[in-house]
Amino acid sequence: MFESKGLARQHQQNRLKKLVADHPDKKAAEEKQLHQKLFASSFWQQANHVALTHAMAFEVATEPIIQRAWQEGKFVYLAKVEANRALSFRLVTEKTPLVQSGKLGLWEPTSEVTIAKDSLDLVIVPALAFDFVSHHRLGFGGGYYDRFLFEYEGASVGLVLEEQSGLTWPVDQHDQAVQYLIK
Repeated sequence: MFESKGLARQHQQNRLKKLVADHPDKKAAEEKQLHQKLFASSFWQQANHVALTHAMAFEVATEPIIQRAWQEGKFVYLAKVEANRALSFRLVTEKTPLVQSGKLGLWEPTSEVTIAKDSLDLVIVPALAFDFVSHHRLGFGGGYYDRFLFEYEGASVGLVLEEQSGLTWPVDQHDQAVQYLIK
């Protein structure tokens, strides 16, 4: 167990970046399996409004999810960091430009069309690690998803690479769990 989330985050970022650098084929194969399991799930099949982030290189790729959602006629919303550490989700289409912003260099939509939290059917939640017992996630330290999930009542799912499991860290009272984990 890590003594602090900060140490766990640093360890996980290094671990995931090493996976990308040393074993890109392994990561791609795992991602493909995770995507297939997601697409076969009832919560995916029932969802019309799907929210997610545009993944960084060391996260589970979300571009195939976005493309599949569009193919199936689903509405896709990408995360955008707002003032006061809030998170909104903006509608994106194949033509929506993305801009890189924030301290993490996230790709965010330029669209101004947002969706109310209670109108989302499925949120795919990013993380550095997931705990399969509690379904808590180790995020990037801003608390954006914890604040969002606190009042979100729809389906939430984490897609978990092998390197994102088997880790323990301190869980705080404000940390929110995700409903489903796919490994």
